[in-house]
Amino acid sequence: MNGKWRIPPIHRSLVGQITLLSSALLLLALAYFVFLPFVEREADPVELTESLVLRPVYGVVFGDPNMPLGTIVESEDVQAAAEVNSSFRLFVRRGGEEIRIGEEPRWEGASDFPQLASGTNVEEQFGTSFARIDEGASRALIQTGLRDGEEWYVELGGIETPIAKTTGLLRGADPLDFWMSSQRLLAVGGAILLGVLCLILVLVRSMRRLAGIAQSLDPQAPSHVLPETGLPTEILPMVRAINRMIRKIDKANEEQAFFLAAAAHELRTPLAIVRTRVESLPEGQDKEELKDDLRRMSRLVNQLLRLMSVRNEGKPSDAVDLVSIAKSVVTERAPLVIGKGVEIDLDADGQPVEVRGDEYLLRIALANLVDNALSFSDIGQRLMVQVSRDKNITVRDEGPGIPAKELDSIFQPFAKNPPNRPGHGLGLAITRSIMALHGGSVKAANQKGGGAAFALQF
Repeated sequence: MNGKWRIPPIHRSLVGQITLLSSALLLLALAYFVFLPFVEREADPVELTESLVLRPVYGVVFGDPNMPLGTIVESEDVQAAAEVNSSFRLFVRRGGEEIRIGEEPRWEGASDFPQLASGTNVEEQFGTSFARIDEGASRALIQTGLRDGEEWYVELGGIETPIAKTTGLLRGADPLDFWMSSQRLLAVGGAILLGVLCLILVLVRSMRRLAGIAQSLDPQAPSHVLPETGLPTEILPMVRAINRMIRKIDKANEEQAFFLAAAAHELRTPLAIVRTRVESLPEGQDKEELKDDLRRMSRLVNQLLRLMSVRNEGKPSDAVDLVSIAKSVVTERAPLVIGKGVEIDLDADGQPVEVRGDEYLLRIALANLVDNALSFSDIGQRLMVQVSRDKNITVRDEGPGIPAKELDSIFQPFAKNPPNRPGHGLGLAITRSIMALHGGSVKAANQKGGGAAFALQF
Protein backbone atom coordinates (compact mmCIF):
# COMPACT_ATOMS: atom_id res chain seq x y z
CA MET A 1 0.00 0.00 0.00
CA ASN A 2 1.44 3.38 -0.96
CA GLY A 3 -1.10 5.39 1.04
CA LYS A 4 -2.68 6.91 -2.04
CA TRP A 5 -6.39 6.70 -2.69
CA ARG A 6 -7.00 4.80 -5.90
CA ILE A 7 -10.18 5.17 -7.96
CA PRO A 8 -11.43 1.76 -9.22
CA PRO A 9 -12.07 1.42 -12.97
CA ILE A 10 -15.58 2.65 -13.75
CA HIS A 11 -16.35 -0.26 -16.06
CA ARG A 12 -15.86 -2.67 -13.13
CA SER A 13 -18.21 -0.76 -10.83
CA LEU A 14 -21.95 -1.43 -10.93
CA VAL A 15 -22.64 2.10 -9.72
CA GLY A 16 -20.16 3.44 -12.28
CA GLN A 17 -21.91 1.60 -15.10
CA ILE A 18 -25.30 2.96 -14.04
CA THR A 19 -23.81 6.45 -13.78
CA LEU A 20 -22.37 6.21 -17.29
CA LEU A 21 -25.72 5.03 -18.63
CA SER A 22 -27.53 7.87 -16.87
CA SER A 23 -25.03 10.39 -18.24
CA ALA A 24 -25.51 9.06 -21.76
CA LEU A 25 -29.29 9.36 -21.43
CA LEU A 26 -28.91 12.90 -20.09
CA LEU A 27 -26.68 13.89 -23.02
CA LEU A 28 -29.19 12.45 -25.48
CA ALA A 29 -31.99 14.38 -23.80
CA LEU A 30 -29.98 17.60 -23.98
CA ALA A 31 -29.23 17.00 -27.63
CA TYR A 32 -32.91 16.36 -28.36
CA PHE A 33 -34.39 19.26 -26.43
CA VAL A 34 -31.64 21.89 -26.81
CA PHE A 35 -29.83 21.39 -30.10
CA LEU A 36 -32.32 19.56 -32.31
CA PRO A 37 -34.82 22.46 -32.52
CA PHE A 38 -32.12 24.64 -34.15
CA VAL A 39 -30.80 22.08 -36.62
CA GLU A 40 -31.58 22.78 -40.24
CA ARG A 41 -34.20 20.41 -41.57
CA GLU A 42 -36.88 20.29 -44.25
CA ALA A 43 -40.13 21.72 -42.88
CA ASP A 44 -43.33 23.28 -44.23
CA PRO A 45 -42.80 27.09 -44.35
CA VAL A 46 -46.51 27.59 -43.62
CA GLU A 47 -46.22 25.52 -40.42
CA LEU A 48 -43.16 27.52 -39.39
CA THR A 49 -45.07 30.74 -40.04
CA GLU A 50 -47.89 29.51 -37.80
CA SER A 51 -45.33 28.70 -35.06
CA LEU A 52 -43.80 32.17 -35.30
CA VAL A 53 -47.22 33.81 -35.06
CA LEU A 54 -48.23 31.68 -32.06
CA ARG A 55 -45.00 32.35 -30.15
CA PRO A 56 -46.06 35.79 -28.79
CA VAL A 57 -49.58 34.39 -28.21
CA TYR A 58 -48.24 31.64 -25.95
CA GLY A 59 -46.00 34.19 -24.24
CA VAL A 60 -49.06 36.16 -23.19
CA VAL A 61 -51.44 33.25 -22.47
CA PHE A 62 -48.96 31.15 -20.48
CA GLY A 63 -46.79 33.98 -19.19
CA ASP A 64 -47.53 36.90 -16.91
CA PRO A 65 -51.33 37.06 -16.37
CA ASN A 66 -51.05 40.86 -16.04
CA MET A 67 -49.55 41.24 -19.52
CA PRO A 68 -52.19 42.79 -21.85
CA LEU A 69 -53.26 40.93 -24.99
CA GLY A 70 -52.42 44.06 -26.99
CA THR A 71 -48.74 43.16 -26.90
CA ILE A 72 -49.49 40.41 -29.44
CA VAL A 73 -50.22 43.07 -32.10
CA GLU A 74 -46.74 44.53 -31.59
CA SER A 75 -45.07 41.30 -32.72
CA GLU A 76 -43.16 41.67 -35.99
CA ASP A 77 -44.01 38.12 -37.01
CA VAL A 78 -47.75 38.69 -36.49
CA GLN A 79 -47.61 41.90 -38.52
CA ALA A 80 -45.60 40.27 -41.32
CA ALA A 81 -48.04 37.31 -41.58
CA ALA A 82 -51.06 39.65 -41.67
CA GLU A 83 -49.42 41.76 -44.36
CA VAL A 84 -48.76 38.92 -46.85
CA ASN A 85 -52.04 37.02 -46.25
CA SER A 86 -55.29 38.78 -47.15
CA SER A 87 -57.44 36.20 -45.32
CA PHE A 88 -55.27 36.23 -42.16
CA ARG A 89 -57.13 36.05 -38.89
CA LEU A 90 -55.98 35.74 -35.30
CA PHE A 91 -58.39 35.73 -32.38
CA VAL A 92 -57.31 35.42 -28.73
CA ARG A 93 -59.60 35.43 -25.69
CA ARG A 94 -58.43 35.23 -22.06
CA GLY A 95 -61.20 35.44 -19.52
CA GLY A 96 -63.16 38.59 -20.33
CA GLU A 97 -60.40 40.11 -22.48
CA GLU A 98 -60.07 39.42 -26.20
CA ILE A 99 -58.21 40.68 -29.28
CA ARG A 100 -58.81 40.17 -33.02
CA ILE A 101 -56.50 40.75 -35.98
CA GLY A 102 -57.93 40.32 -39.49
CA GLU A 103 -61.18 38.52 -40.21
CA GLU A 104 -63.77 37.39 -37.66
CA PRO A 105 -63.21 33.98 -35.94
CA ARG A 106 -65.13 31.12 -37.56
CA TRP A 107 -65.03 28.41 -34.87
CA GLU A 108 -65.29 30.29 -31.60
CA GLY A 109 -68.74 28.92 -30.75
CA ALA A 110 -67.87 25.30 -31.56
CA SER A 111 -66.69 24.01 -28.19
CA ASP A 112 -67.19 20.31 -29.06
CA PHE A 113 -64.15 19.71 -31.28
CA PRO A 114 -64.97 16.11 -32.30
CA GLN A 115 -68.23 17.39 -33.84
CA LEU A 116 -66.46 19.90 -36.12
CA ALA A 117 -66.37 19.56 -39.89
CA SER A 118 -64.50 16.71 -41.57
CA GLY A 119 -60.72 17.07 -41.70
CA THR A 120 -60.45 17.99 -38.04
CA ASN A 121 -57.47 16.62 -36.06
CA VAL A 122 -58.09 16.96 -32.31
CA GLU A 123 -55.46 16.39 -29.59
CA GLU A 124 -55.82 16.43 -25.81
CA GLN A 125 -52.63 17.23 -23.86
CA PHE A 126 -52.21 18.45 -20.25
CA GLY A 127 -55.80 19.75 -20.07
CA THR A 128 -55.54 21.61 -23.39
CA SER A 129 -57.52 20.85 -26.55
CA PHE A 130 -55.83 21.49 -29.90
CA ALA A 131 -57.61 21.20 -33.27
CA ARG A 132 -56.47 21.51 -36.88
CA ILE A 133 -59.33 22.19 -39.31
CA ASP A 134 -58.97 22.03 -43.10
CA GLU A 135 -60.54 25.14 -44.67
CA GLY A 136 -59.64 24.45 -48.28
CA ALA A 137 -56.89 26.83 -49.38
CA SER A 138 -55.63 27.11 -45.82
CA ARG A 139 -56.26 25.57 -42.41
CA ALA A 140 -57.30 26.81 -39.00
CA LEU A 141 -55.49 26.11 -35.73
CA ILE A 142 -57.68 26.22 -32.62
CA GLN A 143 -56.52 25.74 -29.05
CA THR A 144 -58.41 26.19 -25.79
CA GLY A 145 -58.03 25.39 -22.11
CA LEU A 146 -58.02 26.71 -18.54
CA ARG A 147 -55.27 28.62 -16.73
CA ASP A 148 -55.65 29.85 -13.15
CA GLY A 149 -59.40 29.29 -13.39
CA GLU A 150 -59.77 31.42 -16.54
CA GLU A 151 -60.76 29.97 -19.91
CA TRP A 152 -58.64 30.96 -22.86
CA TYR A 153 -59.21 30.47 -26.59
CA VAL A 154 -56.89 30.92 -29.60
CA GLU A 155 -57.90 30.71 -33.28
CA LEU A 156 -55.40 31.22 -36.14
CA GLY A 157 -56.25 30.82 -39.81
CA GLY A 158 -55.96 32.17 -43.34
CA ILE A 159 -52.19 31.65 -43.71
CA GLU A 160 -51.43 30.66 -47.31
CA THR A 161 -48.19 32.54 -47.90
CA PRO A 162 -45.24 32.07 -45.49
CA ILE A 163 -43.30 35.06 -44.19
CA ALA A 164 -39.78 35.70 -45.50
CA LYS A 165 -37.78 34.36 -42.50
CA THR A 166 -39.24 30.83 -42.92
CA THR A 167 -37.98 30.41 -46.50
CA GLY A 168 -34.25 30.92 -45.84
CA LEU A 169 -31.51 28.33 -45.47
CA LEU A 170 -31.96 27.77 -41.71
CA ARG A 171 -35.41 26.34 -41.18
CA GLY A 172 -35.19 24.75 -37.75
CA ALA A 173 -38.32 24.08 -35.74
CA ASP A 174 -39.56 26.81 -33.45
CA PRO A 175 -38.16 26.06 -29.97
CA LEU A 176 -41.36 27.03 -28.16
CA ASP A 177 -43.51 24.90 -30.42
CA PHE A 178 -41.01 22.10 -30.15
CA TRP A 179 -41.14 22.36 -26.34
CA MET A 180 -44.94 22.30 -26.27
CA SER A 181 -45.07 19.20 -28.44
CA SER A 182 -42.37 17.34 -26.43
CA GLN A 183 -43.59 17.83 -22.86
CA ARG A 184 -44.91 14.30 -22.49
CA LEU A 185 -41.68 12.76 -23.75
CA LEU A 186 -39.67 15.02 -21.45
CA ALA A 187 -41.81 13.97 -18.46
CA VAL A 188 -41.22 10.29 -19.21
CA GLY A 189 -37.47 10.83 -19.65
CA GLY A 190 -37.27 12.79 -16.40
CA ALA A 191 -39.10 10.03 -14.55
CA ILE A 192 -36.69 7.41 -15.93
CA LEU A 193 -33.65 9.51 -14.97
CA LEU A 194 -35.04 10.05 -11.47
CA GLY A 195 -35.63 6.31 -11.10
CA VAL A 196 -32.05 5.55 -12.15
CA LEU A 197 -30.69 8.07 -9.64
CA CYS A 198 -32.80 6.52 -6.87
CA LEU A 199 -31.50 3.07 -7.82
CA ILE A 200 -27.93 4.33 -7.59
CA LEU A 201 -28.60 5.77 -4.12
CA VAL A 202 -30.16 2.50 -2.92
CA LEU A 203 -27.24 0.42 -4.22
CA VAL A 204 -24.61 2.74 -2.73
CA ARG A 205 -26.40 2.79 0.62
CA SER A 206 -26.71 -1.01 0.68
CA MET A 207 -23.06 -1.56 -0.23
CA ARG A 208 -21.86 0.92 2.39
CA ARG A 209 -24.07 -0.76 4.99
CA LEU A 210 -22.58 -4.15 4.12
CA ALA A 211 -19.04 -2.73 4.21
CA GLY A 212 -19.66 -1.22 7.65
CA ILE A 213 -21.05 -4.48 9.01
CA ALA A 214 -18.17 -6.49 7.51
CA GLN A 215 -15.61 -4.21 9.19
CA SER A 216 -17.35 -4.53 12.55
CA LEU A 217 -17.55 -8.34 12.50
CA ASP A 218 -15.73 -10.11 15.31
CA PRO A 219 -13.84 -13.17 13.99
CA GLN A 220 -14.01 -14.71 17.47
CA ALA A 221 -17.80 -14.44 17.66
CA PRO A 222 -19.83 -17.67 17.31
CA SER A 223 -21.62 -16.33 14.23
CA HIS A 224 -19.93 -13.61 12.20
CA VAL A 225 -21.76 -13.57 8.90
CA LEU A 226 -23.30 -10.75 6.89
CA PRO A 227 -27.04 -10.05 7.30
CA GLU A 228 -29.26 -11.36 4.51
CA THR A 229 -32.37 -9.29 5.28
CA GLY A 230 -33.26 -5.87 3.93
CA LEU A 231 -30.96 -6.13 0.91
CA PRO A 232 -31.73 -5.55 -2.79
CA THR A 233 -32.41 -8.71 -4.77
CA GLU A 234 -29.35 -8.08 -6.98
CA ILE A 235 -26.95 -8.06 -3.99
CA LEU A 236 -28.50 -10.92 -1.99
CA PRO A 237 -26.91 -13.82 -4.01
CA MET A 238 -23.45 -12.31 -3.50
CA VAL A 239 -23.99 -11.93 0.24
CA ARG A 240 -25.23 -15.52 0.54
CA ALA A 241 -22.18 -16.78 -1.36
CA ILE A 242 -19.88 -14.83 1.00
CA ASN A 243 -21.66 -16.25 4.05
CA ARG A 244 -21.28 -19.79 2.70
CA MET A 245 -17.57 -19.15 2.22
CA ILE A 246 -17.26 -17.76 5.77
CA ARG A 247 -18.96 -20.86 7.21
CA LYS A 248 -16.62 -23.16 5.25
CA ILE A 249 -13.60 -21.23 6.53
CA ASP A 250 -14.93 -21.41 10.11
CA LYS A 251 -15.38 -25.15 9.80
CA ALA A 252 -11.88 -25.62 8.43
CA ASN A 253 -10.42 -23.50 11.25
CA GLU A 254 -12.34 -25.49 13.85
CA GLU A 255 -11.04 -28.76 12.41
CA GLN A 256 -7.49 -27.38 12.37
CA ALA A 257 -7.76 -26.16 15.96
CA PHE A 258 -9.15 -29.50 17.11
CA PHE A 259 -6.32 -31.36 15.41
CA LEU A 260 -3.61 -29.12 16.90
CA ALA A 261 -5.12 -29.33 20.39
CA ALA A 262 -5.55 -33.11 20.21
CA ALA A 263 -2.07 -33.65 18.79
CA ALA A 264 -0.44 -31.43 21.42
CA HIS A 265 -2.36 -33.09 24.23
CA GLU A 266 -1.55 -36.60 23.03
CA LEU A 267 2.15 -35.75 22.72
CA ARG A 268 2.58 -34.82 26.37
CA THR A 269 2.46 -38.40 27.69
CA PRO A 270 4.98 -39.86 25.19
CA LEU A 271 7.29 -36.91 25.87
CA ALA A 272 7.13 -37.57 29.61
CA ILE A 273 8.00 -41.23 29.04
CA VAL A 274 10.92 -40.36 26.76
CA ARG A 275 12.17 -37.73 29.26
CA THR A 276 12.20 -40.39 32.03
CA ARG A 277 14.16 -42.83 29.87
CA VAL A 278 16.68 -40.17 28.85
CA GLU A 279 17.34 -39.36 32.49
CA SER A 280 18.36 -42.99 33.06
CA LEU A 281 21.05 -42.83 30.36
CA PRO A 282 24.69 -42.38 31.35
CA GLU A 283 25.99 -38.82 31.37
CA GLY A 284 27.52 -37.56 28.16
CA GLN A 285 27.13 -35.27 25.14
CA ASP A 286 24.47 -37.47 23.54
CA LYS A 287 22.33 -37.29 26.65
CA GLU A 288 22.56 -33.46 26.76
CA GLU A 289 21.59 -33.17 23.08
CA LEU A 290 18.59 -35.44 23.65
CA LYS A 291 17.52 -33.34 26.65
CA ASP A 292 17.74 -30.15 24.53
CA ASP A 293 15.61 -31.77 21.85
CA LEU A 294 13.04 -32.82 24.44
CA ARG A 295 12.93 -29.28 25.87
CA ARG A 296 12.22 -27.84 22.40
CA MET A 297 9.50 -30.38 21.80
CA SER A 298 7.95 -29.70 25.20
CA ARG A 299 8.05 -25.96 24.52
CA LEU A 300 6.28 -26.53 21.18
CA VAL A 301 3.56 -28.66 22.79
CA ASN A 302 3.01 -26.11 25.55
CA GLN A 303 2.76 -23.27 23.04
CA LEU A 304 0.23 -25.19 20.96
CA LEU A 305 -1.89 -25.88 24.02
CA ARG A 306 -1.65 -22.24 25.06
CA LEU A 307 -2.68 -21.09 21.57
CA MET A 308 -5.74 -23.37 21.59
CA SER A 309 -6.72 -22.37 25.14
CA VAL A 310 -6.56 -18.66 24.27
CA ARG A 311 -8.85 -19.15 21.26
CA ASN A 312 -11.42 -20.89 23.46
CA GLU A 313 -11.38 -18.29 26.25
CA GLY A 314 -14.24 -15.90 26.89
CA LYS A 315 -13.63 -12.15 26.61
CA PRO A 316 -11.91 -10.96 29.85
CA SER A 317 -13.33 -7.98 31.74
CA ASP A 318 -10.87 -7.23 34.58
CA ALA A 319 -9.26 -3.79 34.81
CA VAL A 320 -5.51 -4.04 34.10
CA ASP A 321 -2.77 -1.42 33.87
CA LEU A 322 -0.70 -1.51 30.68
CA VAL A 323 2.14 0.46 32.32
CA SER A 324 2.40 -2.12 35.12
CA ILE A 325 2.42 -4.97 32.58
CA ALA A 326 5.16 -3.29 30.52
CA LYS A 327 7.33 -2.69 33.62
CA SER A 328 6.94 -6.33 34.67
CA VAL A 329 7.88 -7.74 31.24
CA VAL A 330 10.88 -5.39 30.86
CA THR A 331 12.10 -6.35 34.34
CA GLU A 332 11.70 -10.10 33.66
CA ARG A 333 13.49 -9.90 30.27
CA ALA A 334 16.29 -7.58 31.46
CA PRO A 335 18.77 -10.43 32.30
CA LEU A 336 18.30 -12.00 28.85
CA VAL A 337 18.67 -8.65 27.10
CA ILE A 338 21.76 -7.63 29.03
CA GLY A 339 23.29 -11.10 28.56
CA LYS A 340 23.06 -10.60 24.78
CA GLY A 341 24.66 -7.15 24.95
CA VAL A 342 21.46 -5.30 24.01
CA GLU A 343 19.88 -2.33 25.78
CA ILE A 344 16.18 -2.12 26.64
CA ASP A 345 14.26 1.03 27.62
CA LEU A 346 10.71 1.66 28.83
CA ASP A 347 8.94 4.83 27.72
CA ALA A 348 5.92 5.52 29.97
CA ASP A 349 4.92 8.61 31.95
CA GLY A 350 4.13 6.60 35.07
CA GLN A 351 0.39 7.29 35.01
CA PRO A 352 -1.80 4.14 34.79
CA VAL A 353 -3.26 3.27 31.40
CA GLU A 354 -6.15 0.92 32.11
CA VAL A 355 -7.94 -1.49 29.77
CA ARG A 356 -10.30 -4.42 30.25
CA GLY A 357 -8.47 -7.72 29.95
CA ASP A 358 -6.53 -10.60 31.44
CA GLU A 359 -3.19 -9.51 32.96
CA TYR A 360 -1.53 -12.92 32.59
CA LEU A 361 -2.41 -13.23 28.90
CA LEU A 362 -1.39 -9.66 28.12
CA ARG A 363 2.00 -10.27 29.74
CA ILE A 364 2.44 -13.26 27.46
CA ALA A 365 1.49 -11.19 24.42
CA LEU A 366 4.00 -8.42 25.24
CA ALA A 367 6.72 -10.89 26.27
CA ASN A 368 6.42 -12.62 22.88
CA LEU A 369 6.99 -9.28 21.11
CA VAL A 370 10.03 -8.48 23.29
CA ASP A 371 11.48 -11.98 22.74
CA ASN A 372 10.91 -11.66 18.99
CA ALA A 373 12.64 -8.25 18.88
CA LEU A 374 15.54 -9.56 20.99
CA SER A 375 16.08 -12.50 18.62
CA PHE A 376 16.69 -10.04 15.75
CA SER A 377 18.92 -7.63 17.71
CA ASP A 378 22.74 -7.63 17.72
CA ILE A 379 25.22 -6.49 20.33
CA GLY A 380 25.04 -2.74 20.96
CA GLN A 381 21.54 -2.31 19.57
CA ARG A 382 18.56 -1.09 21.52
CA LEU A 383 14.99 -2.17 22.27
CA MET A 384 12.25 0.30 23.16
CA VAL A 385 8.96 -0.55 24.88
CA GLN A 386 6.56 2.41 24.74
CA VAL A 387 3.15 2.76 26.44
CA SER A 388 1.02 5.60 25.02
CA ARG A 389 -1.98 7.34 26.53
CA ASP A 390 -4.19 6.10 23.67
CA LYS A 391 -3.87 2.54 25.05
CA ASN A 392 -1.18 1.21 22.72
CA ILE A 393 2.02 -0.67 23.56
CA THR A 394 4.76 -0.51 20.91
CA VAL A 395 7.97 -2.56 20.81
CA ARG A 396 10.71 -1.17 18.53
CA ASP A 397 14.03 -2.77 17.60
CA GLU A 398 17.03 -1.84 15.44
CA GLY A 399 17.24 -5.16 13.61
CA PRO A 400 17.02 -5.91 9.88
CA GLY A 401 13.27 -5.25 9.68
CA ILE A 402 10.60 -7.39 8.03
CA PRO A 403 10.44 -8.20 4.27
CA ALA A 404 7.45 -6.39 2.80
CA LYS A 405 5.93 -9.62 1.47
CA GLU A 406 6.03 -11.15 4.95
CA LEU A 407 4.21 -8.35 6.82
CA ASP A 408 0.78 -9.96 6.37
CA SER A 409 1.84 -13.54 7.11
CA ILE A 410 4.15 -13.31 10.13
CA PHE A 411 1.21 -13.71 12.53
CA GLN A 412 0.21 -17.07 11.06
CA PRO A 413 1.03 -20.20 13.12
CA PHE A 414 4.46 -21.71 12.28
CA ALA A 415 5.44 -18.68 10.20
CA LYS A 416 9.20 -18.00 10.49
CA ASN A 417 11.47 -15.58 8.68
CA PRO A 418 13.96 -16.80 7.76
CA PRO A 419 12.57 -20.36 7.85
CA ASN A 420 15.73 -21.81 9.47
CA ARG A 421 15.83 -19.47 12.45
CA PRO A 422 15.35 -20.92 15.96
CA GLY A 423 11.85 -21.28 17.38
CA HIS A 424 8.57 -22.73 16.20
CA GLY A 425 6.83 -19.64 14.77
CA LEU A 426 4.00 -19.65 17.32
CA GLY A 427 4.81 -16.63 19.49
CA LEU A 428 3.32 -13.98 17.21
CA ALA A 429 0.32 -16.20 16.46
CA ILE A 430 -0.36 -16.50 20.20
CA THR A 431 -0.04 -12.72 20.57
CA ARG A 432 -2.54 -12.15 17.78
CA SER A 433 -5.05 -14.57 19.36
CA ILE A 434 -4.67 -12.85 22.74
CA MET A 435 -5.31 -9.43 21.21
CA ALA A 436 -8.31 -10.72 19.26
CA LEU A 437 -9.69 -12.10 22.53
CA HIS A 438 -9.39 -8.58 24.00
CA GLY A 439 -11.10 -6.95 21.00
CA GLY A 440 -7.80 -5.39 19.86
CA SER A 441 -5.14 -6.10 17.27
CA VAL A 442 -1.39 -6.38 16.76
CA LYS A 443 0.28 -4.53 13.88
CA ALA A 444 3.76 -4.83 12.39
CA ALA A 445 5.62 -2.22 10.35
CA ASN A 446 9.13 -1.28 9.30
CA GLN A 447 10.66 1.91 10.68
CA LYS A 448 12.16 4.54 8.39
CA GLY A 449 15.51 4.48 10.18
CA GLY A 450 15.68 0.68 10.19
CA GLY A 451 14.27 -2.01 12.40
CA ALA A 452 10.72 -3.18 13.03
CA ALA A 453 7.88 -1.92 15.23
CA PHE A 454 5.13 -4.12 16.70
CA ALA A 455 2.12 -2.45 18.31
CA LEU A 456 -0.55 -3.89 20.60
CA GLN A 457 -3.63 -1.76 19.91
CA PHE A 458 -6.66 -1.78 22.22
